Amino acid sequence: MFRLISHLNCPPGSFWYEQNENGIPRKWDSTPLISDLASTVANFRKANNLPRASKAEALVDIDRFTCDRLGNDKIWCYQDGKTYDEVVSTYKPVGCTTCGHS
Repeated sequence: MFRLISHLNCPPGSFWYEQNENGIPRKWDSTPLISDLASTVANFRKANNLPRASKAEALVDIDRFTCDRLGNDKIWCYQDGKTYDEVVSTYKPVGCTTCGHS
């Protein structure tokens, strides 16, 4: 699967995401911070009892969506041999760095 080379470098158009769940389209506005967008998408999914409601799952979905949107451009994306589940398991939620809460 194609993955972004970096989550720190903002791609053209920033990070934005859209999904269509049960025939209901939802689009999130662009932001330069993929982590913030992943939190927003995950919170929306949790609040609406939708699947893939962890921040890690949302982050992978946004990552893949962005590569698709960019046509898997090698400037921004690379081919990874890991499975979808392997990629999700590598993302760890980032909590408060000063107090240690997640």
